[in-house]
Amino acid sequence: MMMAPICKKMTLAALAALLILSNARPGLCADDTLISISAALPALPVISGVTQEIVIKVTAPGLAEDRAVDVRLSAESGWGMLLIGGVPASSGVARCMPGVPERVPYRWAGAVPIAMPVVERIRAEIPLLGASGEVDFQVGLDLRITEITMPDAAAAGKFNPIAIRMGDAFNPDIDAVTLLERVGVKPEVSISLVADSAARSGAVEMSPVAGKFFEGEGGTISDAAYPGQKLVPGVLARDPGGSAEWRSSEGGVVGFTPPSEGKYRIEAALKSNAGGLPIKMWESPPFEVSGERLDVSGLPELISSTIEVMSGVDWNTSVRALDEIRPLLDGGEDSLAAESLGVYLHAAFSASPVRLFGKYANALSATGRGADSLAAFLRSLARGYGSCGVLLVTKSGVASWSVSAAGRASTGPAAYENERYIAIPFEAGGDFTLRLKGSGLGGASLWKIIPLGVNAKKYPEGKWVKDVFVNTQELVPSPRNVKF
Repeated sequence: MMMAPICKKMTLAALAALLILSNARPGLCADDTLISISAALPALPVISGVTQEIVIKVTAPGLAEDRAVDVRLSAESGWGMLLIGGVPASSGVARCMPGVPERVPYRWAGAVPIAMPVVERIRAEIPLLGASGEVDFQVGLDLRITEITMPDAAAAGKFNPIAIRMGDAFNPDIDAVTLLERVGVKPEVSISLVADSAARSGAVEMSPVAGKFFEGEGGTISDAAYPGQKLVPGVLARDPGGSAEWRSSEGGVVGFTPPSEGKYRIEAALKSNAGGLPIKMWESPPFEVSGERLDVSGLPELISSTIEVMSGVDWNTSVRALDEIRPLLDGGEDSLAAESLGVYLHAAFSASPVRLFGKYANALSATGRGADSLAAFLRSLARGYGSCGVLLVTKSGVASWSVSAAGRASTGPAAYENERYIAIPFEAGGDFTLRLKGSGLGGASLWKIIPLGVNAKKYPEGKWVKDVFVNTQELVPSPRNVKF
């Protein structure tokens, strides 16, 4: 809460001093406010490098604009440090020009408030004039998960959205979204989907491809959920009702995809980076997950696995895909079916098409299927998917590898890997350079897969270093000895 500046009646001595400073004519009203003080933030999270800003303005009318006024500042807690003239101290004298705001940094030097916040009071005084003002603000922020809204009915193999809401346990009225944006703090959250009991008999488990796709994401396609206590950055945004809601790092909806029917609970951990307890836990009551699954019987394994992955992301899109693709397969149109599947897969992955295509290709390549047949299927899929592709690299014979954006020092596209392959997804036009170092224990093979086709390259066994410039739009770029 901000306290209004205090204006005092001036003594004759103070009035005389003011007249000397101002070179003004007598008759100045004794009730005019002489000084104002405010704080930029309603609350100061206790984080390294984050400071409060105290703004002082001498507002006495008639003061000479070219004559500085001494203003004495003090932090009443004893643990607050004011940076005046480059020196941190709990009190000091700032030289203020009349009518010009003077900004003084403030930081907290005490222990992080855990049980309750500290109410700091900064006092500003002009002893010569008998004028003073003060401002109060909260030190400490205890960001917590206040609520996780669960779906009315959760289903296995489907993406089930949830809403994670947060707030300051010290002061629920504080606008945490705006405050954390201003100080550059991003909360970190992990979500674990925990089976309370074994899946019921007869439950259909995920295919190896779907299992690999959702592996490491706590049963969800969103960046929101990771198993255990692995914490990842997120985005705090306002929901339609104005509450602070946590989203994935891409601003997407958070949710989970149970692998089978049964009883589960959700465990969430929040690292707020904003004081209070370093990690806050939240646990849902147990809930039931039904076992509704799409009937993909009789479909080729790659097609059925892909539809299962889609159903865990976007159920309705996967239903439409199945209705269109099954007749094509029955008619022997396997390539056209894969291309049509790519259209639907892009619709399901629309929130992050490049990243999710890479995760999907990585999941497919981990199953042990031959690389050439896998590349042919991915190429048919890519024709429908659109302006994305993927580079597959065998890990045998490769000691180390790195990716960088072509022609720039910035990092290149994200990459995924399993025991057999490295999968690097890319968007058309996003050329990049892949550096490979041979291990001397075998050769290395690469497949660039884009809608136009598949380009393969092999390097022999040896301890070599290769910089591969990957052209993401041309199948066989020129010159071939420089570009791939």
